[in-house]
Amino acid sequence: MTSISPLVCRDATHYDSHQLAAILTECFTDYVIPFTLDGPTFATRFNAEGLSLTESRIWSANNNPVALAIMVRRGSRCRLAAFAIHPRWRRGGLGTVMLEQLLREARQRGDSALWLEVISSNAAGIALYDKMGFTRQDTLCGFAAPLAEGAINSNATVTRCDPVTLLGNMIAAADKPLPWMIDPLGAVSLPAQGYRCGDDAYAIVATAFTKPQLRALYVTPAARRQGHARRLLQALAAQCEGISTPVAVPQSLTPLFLQAGWQQHPITQFTLCHSLAEPER
Repeated sequence: MTSISPLVCRDATHYDSHQLAAILTECFTDYVIPFTLDGPTFATRFNAEGLSLTESRIWSANNNPVALAIMVRRGSRCRLAAFAIHPRWRRGGLGTVMLEQLLREARQRGDSALWLEVISSNAAGIALYDKMGFTRQDTLCGFAAPLAEGAINSNATVTRCDPVTLLGNMIAAADKPLPWMIDPLGAVSLPAQGYRCGDDAYAIVATAFTKPQLRALYVTPAARRQGHARRLLQALAAQCEGISTPVAVPQSLTPLFLQAGWQQHPITQFTLCHSLAEPER
């Protein structure tokens, strides 16, 4: 237990999923987009992302939570998956102090870098992260297949397969780290279904949410730039009603999704990274 007067900080092992979801929802009051989360959804989502309760932090005043940081990890990579301060405690410099604590703890653990995403319209959040030494890595987009029946015509045939069997090739083929939410390491931690289109194009679709979510897309290296990914996206749109992606797709893939007939979400995010190098004195 640590303190930032007058706040007391505890790790998240002191709370259950329902409490953490309620704290997160309360602290995101008046956020740039409406936000609400229940306990089961919190557990499903953040467990798949690599939730670390021991590294996540809750700050409280008089036993009332006023801020939280949800940390997730994969190996030496850590990520600030959610960071929020209750409206009554904002604009007092606490964000800076709390981030300094999180960065210090990440250095002490020997983490290689600290990652996060921030909605591109969140000017206050971006300014804070810039001040703290985070650098922008990519812009992330979200896409959804059109809901109108027959909006996408597809002649491609997809068959189901075990998503775990796709994992090795997907990881081996990645030439740089994928955005956290569409990394296949997270996709297979969710209830999910694998799909294949021929012998060259594969996808993992999460089935744990209200509507199916595309969480991984893979085309064998020798078969790329031949339309396989586009045909698979069109087939998935026809096969999985209401399918969408999280806002986690690199902007460079926008033409692929639009050519497949998917619609872009109006919200975008920036991926930010802190190298965890010690600040200059």
